[in-house]
Amino acid sequence: MSTHTVAEAKNQLSKLIDRALKGEGIVITRRGQPVVDIPASARVGPPATGQGTGLRGEFFFAGHPTSPFATNANIVPSLAVAQSFMDNNQPNSRFQATVFDYPGGSDTTPPTTFLGADGASMNPQYTSPMYSSIYRFRGLINVRST
Repeated sequence: MSTHTVAEAKNQLSKLIDRALKGEGIVITRRGQPVVDIPASARVGPPATGQGTGLRGEFFFAGHPTSPFATNANIVPSLAVAQSFMDNNQPNSRFQATVFDYPGGSDTTPPTTFLGADGASMNPQYTSPMYSSIYRFRGLINVRST
């Protein structure tokens, strides 16, 4: 374990990175207080890459245009309203998002169609029109440039 001031770290950054990659613990201080701590046991280096499994998707049916929803419009009026809706309701369906190439549609398009190839993984299948709907995606994906 070695300790360095911010000024020292700035002047030796390449060397400190090399040492951290070899497994040495590094602490960087500012005005005598630790502000960066890379323990010797830390996994340092480029992230592991792989195929990935996509994101866990959730579909929430937020309302038909004739039902009272927020502004009684056929839209979800804001992200805050969408978040509140998701916090207070269970999703109508779940799916695995792996393609991320959704062909679009209209209010009367069923989510299974809107989601393209990902629609086949919806459980339970939701084949009614989506009208005002909210999609939530959770997880991590690996994005690489080509």
